[in-house]
Amino acid sequence: MRFSALLVLIGSLEGASAACRSALDCGLNGECLPSGACECDKGWRGAVCGELDLLPVDKAKRGLLLPGSATWGGTPIPHADGSGRISLFAEQMVNGCPLKDWVNNSQIVHATASSPLGPFAIQSLALPPFHHNVGAARVAGAGAGANAQQSDQWLIYSTGCNVWPDTLPNCTHATTPSATGTGTGAGAGAGAGAGRPAFPGNCSGLTPMPPQVPFQHLGLDGRIRLSTASSPDGPWRDEPLPVLQPQYGGWDPFTTNAAPLLLPNGSTVLVYRGINGTGTDAIGLAFSQAGPTGPFERISKDAPIFTDHSEDPFLYKGRRGYHIVMHHLPPNPLQPASFPFDPKVWACDYDCVGHAYAENLWGPWYYSPVPAANNTVAFTDGTTEVLNARERAQVLTDEHGDVLVLYNGVCCQPGYTDDDDHENHEITYTLAAPTAAYPSSTWGQRDAAKP
Repeated sequence: MRFSALLVLIGSLEGASAACRSALDCGLNGECLPSGACECDKGWRGAVCGELDLLPVDKAKRGLLLPGSATWGGTPIPHADGSGRISLFAEQMVNGCPLKDWVNNSQIVHATASSPLGPFAIQSLALPPFHHNVGAARVAGAGAGANAQQSDQWLIYSTGCNVWPDTLPNCTHATTPSATGTGTGAGAGAGAGAGRPAFPGNCSGLTPMPPQVPFQHLGLDGRIRLSTASSPDGPWRDEPLPVLQPQYGGWDPFTTNAAPLLLPNGSTVLVYRGINGTGTDAIGLAFSQAGPTGPFERISKDAPIFTDHSEDPFLYKGRRGYHIVMHHLPPNPLQPASFPFDPKVWACDYDCVGHAYAENLWGPWYYSPVPAANNTVAFTDGTTEVLNARERAQVLTDEHGDVLVLYNGVCCQPGYTDDDDHENHEITYTLAAPTAAYPSSTWGQRDAAKP
């Protein structure tokens, strides 16, 4: 498949006076009026409709906050039974460990709530350590009403392989197993141990991993895997081989952070993060005509879909085209911005949510010149907080593709810090922030009607 070359966005920064010419100059989040101004859809704001119009967060909800247990973002999936309940497939660090121990202490859990804003409560373990970078979806079955979910297929795309539990650090008891899982040491490797394989479950790929690939001694091997179930609480079945392999020698010899978009014709698109030998992060797309299990063919085989430095992508369909929200990273000489970059506009630095958009999945893709969200959160009690990290962006949309809720992995929980020298560091949580489109949605109206 051929990917159209990126066209540099010719538009204005927030507050500038340049007139729009089409909905593209409004980020596909609004209409260009005859006056040359953008009229933004509900949920977006700004001169180029590039900033999510986020409402204050209720501290009693927040999303998924488990006191003392670190979580790091997740995928929201509405239930199909009309109850209004939401499933959230999220990453949780085991053994009381902070985010810094995500390799290999990350597992994927299934949580639910009666509102997309939470509070969410864990219902079951979906995938044990090590599994990270969750991207989930539900393939609707033929059922209806209360039985609507009984014939559904649930999907989790993730990075990682099962590891031996005795090789994982236990931060509650301040122990760090050796690579063999037989004592204490400096690492938490896969751990072959005496007479056992390096990994307890499937950790295979179609091609051997070159020695220069990072993390190869751990559960993180740069391949995208798929697990399926007929219920959100499992049991989960792993596909025998990865659905997306790295391109050794290409722009993405290490792949992570996959998120699916299920198209109406049964085909599936994966957005993912590629990392090359210089450590740069970029975004790619892969397409499967056959559906969620593949085979997947890269839309962006020879190059990422845009040059901008970013990771943690999430793909969704909007009113006028396709959108990606992601963790924006500052530009560098190897990955310059595709737009006139203004450091003052991007003062959130490493804690910004980026946004890209296209009328067609095959491009061209445009990167918004303004952050979709920064690292300041307002709360309903009138206080604000500057987050130490805001990453892993995913969104809940309505039937029109309007963004209702922004989910992020954020640092830190109340009483914790991101200082590695502090014993209470990096205990993160998954924040759910409503947009201005939420109150008029079905979920927003349900929330308003609750006593």
